[in-house]
Amino acid sequence: MAISQIYLIHHSYTRIGYTDYQEFVFQRHVRNFHAIMEACKKTDGYPGPARFRWTCDTTGPIQFWIAYSDTIGQKAWQRWAQTGRIEACALPFHFIGLPDQEAWVHYLSGGLNRLQVLGHVVRTAMVVGVNGVPYGLVDPLVLAGIENLYVVSDPHRGSVLEPSPGAFWWESLSGNRLLVWNGLPLERARQLGIGEDLETAQEALAELCGQLEESGYPFDFLMLSVPGPGNPVNGGMDPTLSDFVRDWNESASEGRPQLALATPTPVFEELRERYGDQLPVQRGEWPDWWADGVATSAYETARHLRTHAQTRDVEFLGSALTALDEKARYPIEELREAYWHLALFDEHTWGAEASVAAPFSATTRSLWNAKAGFAYRAMHLTDQALGGIVEQLRDRVRIEADGLLVFNPLPWRRDAYLSIAHTGLDTSQGLIDPTEEDPVPKWITDAGVSFVVRNLPAVGYKQLRWGAVRSYPESVLRTEGTALDNRYYRIEVDPDSGWIVRWYDKRLDRELLDNKSSYGLAQYLYERIDGPQGRQALYDPERDVRRTNTPFVRTGPIAARVRSGRQSPLAASLVSEFIAPGVTRLTQEVVLYEHLPWVDLEITVRKPAVYEPEAVYLIFPFFVPNAETRIGTAAGPIRLEEDLLPSTCRDWYLLQGWAAFSCETFTVLVASPDAPLAQFGRINTGRWQTRFRPRSATFISWILNNYWHTNFPAAQEGELRFRYRLMAHEGPFDPVRAFRFGAEAAHPPIASVATARERGLLQELRGEFLRVEPEHVAVLGWKRSEDEKGWVVRLREIAGQGAVARLQLPRIGSAARISPLEEELGPLPVVDGSVIVALRPHELLSVRIHPSERPGPP
Repeated sequence: MAISQIYLIHHSYTRIGYTDYQEFVFQRHVRNFHAIMEACKKTDGYPGPARFRWTCDTTGPIQFWIAYSDTIGQKAWQRWAQTGRIEACALPFHFIGLPDQEAWVHYLSGGLNRLQVLGHVVRTAMVVGVNGVPYGLVDPLVLAGIENLYVVSDPHRGSVLEPSPGAFWWESLSGNRLLVWNGLPLERARQLGIGEDLETAQEALAELCGQLEESGYPFDFLMLSVPGPGNPVNGGMDPTLSDFVRDWNESASEGRPQLALATPTPVFEELRERYGDQLPVQRGEWPDWWADGVATSAYETARHLRTHAQTRDVEFLGSALTALDEKARYPIEELREAYWHLALFDEHTWGAEASVAAPFSATTRSLWNAKAGFAYRAMHLTDQALGGIVEQLRDRVRIEADGLLVFNPLPWRRDAYLSIAHTGLDTSQGLIDPTEEDPVPKWITDAGVSFVVRNLPAVGYKQLRWGAVRSYPESVLRTEGTALDNRYYRIEVDPDSGWIVRWYDKRLDRELLDNKSSYGLAQYLYERIDGPQGRQALYDPERDVRRTNTPFVRTGPIAARVRSGRQSPLAASLVSEFIAPGVTRLTQEVVLYEHLPWVDLEITVRKPAVYEPEAVYLIFPFFVPNAETRIGTAAGPIRLEEDLLPSTCRDWYLLQGWAAFSCETFTVLVASPDAPLAQFGRINTGRWQTRFRPRSATFISWILNNYWHTNFPAAQEGELRFRYRLMAHEGPFDPVRAFRFGAEAAHPPIASVATARERGLLQELRGEFLRVEPEHVAVLGWKRSEDEKGWVVRLREIAGQGAVARLQLPRIGSAARISPLEEELGPLPVVDGSVIVALRPHELLSVRIHPSERPGPP
């Protein structure tokens, strides 16, 4: 089809860092806003298509500007926004896919709510630079009123989704649809001469349009991204574009397309009206080639993931607290600040443009210091907030006798193994669960008191008291040389290599490790690139060449010693200590429990800084015949290959906590709360695949690398700890079991010393503050509403079955279905103190709870 119209979308490309210190980046965008409004005013008398228009690709800099701008500036902005000359897009930043779906809702709603002061009606989201988009964003965007997604990928060190340019409906698992324009790469317009030279542009655009028409391009218009002149990253606006468009149109010959400066939403409206019913529908994850960068800062990434989990703990327990006592303090301001800093670490800019070329420069060091500071600031905010919430909850419980209070931040009942420092405790006594009058399995070590608590209430607490009982009943758990054995599994460690060579499941009567593999369980593998080319042997940034013949050299440990670790009737472990390349210390501890049906692994790496290219993998060679591989994502379980968009990354993936390998008769689950980057089937680094189905049930945790040539740190050092949890169960894949397994590994219960106290708002020995049925309706979030007059509960159906859910929590007065922006959409029935709500398969749904005067737990 002949192209008669080309829409030029002049926009920012926001990267917090990279070109300048992070705070200065915000200031640069703010200065740009004033020049943008002046250009709008100056070109008001131009022909319509040539009037200056600007698109803010993210809301983050606008949020920064709102905090410091005056009313006059805001009114001027509002005028240009309402007349369609300025458009703001929905996302606060451009992200790497670390956040879960609840965090996406927070990030999205925070920015859109702040933009209301400017009168913005935001309909479009924009993703610039990165070449993947998390599938879990589709539902939050659509439910927040966002109808369109404009993607301007950067193909460097990866590939872009095909066709480009092209359009499609991106449909979520629940059936919500987002209209996507998959645009040409970021720098293409400038390469075509747009805004540079009319004669060059005429020739180049004619060639491009001819190529598109010959290829079967189905539209008579084209949308082109036009960043600022020069370096597009955090660049300024180009006031000469209006003159360029005016001159082009005035000199246009017959048959040549017209140009128009535009903002995205009107172009999407035309696309929807004219072509919407002809567009293909795609479902699936959009993996990001740049996601491997998270392993260049393994310590900070792990801390960041723990902070994400802890933020959710604060919200759940804090909501329970305020539902019980309206006078209690909910740390809403601390949480808002924590989410801002979490978002800044999730933003895809890790550091300086010269982070690898000049790793010791002041610029590189200062930008990384600021980036890491986002993670640490959020960590400290949530640490303090959680401590305050637990203290307030503890002070409201009537304590029958001295002992321990154990809090469960997750919305389902669970069993757990805990340890607490024994300073000041009378460890000579046993522990009793007074709700069952049974001894609590307990053991004393130099490190503290370890114990097992059963049937811990959902988002609740249980009291344990000291008593004259024997707290370690007979145990079947035992250590036999370099083997561990309990009622569930047998683990065997090779005394020479130090690796786990057997994981036998007694209930399934099945060996779970692939005995044909050359690797043991969680085997360490060090990788380097041989030869003088270094990183360029993997990817050459000057030529934009991805190489598939990289001379990798991979080696494992050269010596090992196996010793006994913790030994008690509750938990037993074996510790393997290795001499290995790339590290000064490497230990692996494998733990079996008397009462719990999983295996815990902890890998500790002490690493010197290495600036030559290197990587570390941990190999998990499971044996699951004809395995179907799934990973946890923000959208839910995703099958590898079947549920991925075509021509996107297949070499590595970011996990939301877990992966599963299943067949008709059994399933193996692995939780990885500290290391989100994984490969499957084989090591795929350097293959650059856009289609790949794993042929084996091999899980590869890619814990470290420094293969990037820019942005990410050139080296990392220090002591790093990576936790894994493994479990097998009978039957095919169970989405509820996988979701809960991953969450429990990331959200341990919280134990607090409790002293006898006669008075307390909570009189019971146990309390449960949130109940949801059926179990395949997951509670993603429970938080205080932004107006602090109620609570918001986020639900998602996770088994693809649909459900009528019953939600029960303290003080329900009335309830309403709301948007992610907390706008009420309609009332929900409350029957016998429970909110009744219907969910479609995979539906994400937000519920607003208005409190009643009735105190106390349900």
